[in-house]
Amino acid sequence: MAVTHAGQASPLTLSLRITRAELLLAAQRLDEAAPVLDALESVPEMPAPLQLRIALARVNHHRDTGAIEAAQAALPSVRELADGLGAQALPLRAQIEALEASLR
Repeated sequence: MAVTHAGQASPLTLSLRITRAELLLAAQRLDEAAPVLDALESVPEMPAPLQLRIALARVNHHRDTGAIEAAQAALPSVRELADGLGAQALPLRAQIEALEASLR
């Protein structure tokens, strides 16, 4: 429905696709989440708040698949995105900190 009303590249449609990836990760359906994340990462001109959600999901995917070094390497870009967003990133700060703690 979002695609019909807003289009493929609308923030609403992209947000729904990110939510799908996040839910797949939460359900530990890691093989299904990977191509969703790959497709999202290739979208040009993604709004910064959505970039942050994708970056967090990718770090979670790395961690959950055992790619700890890749997850740790991606964390600085997550922090940089969050810092650049300022107050807009506040809802995700606790998730970022928990993720950092899980990778120590």
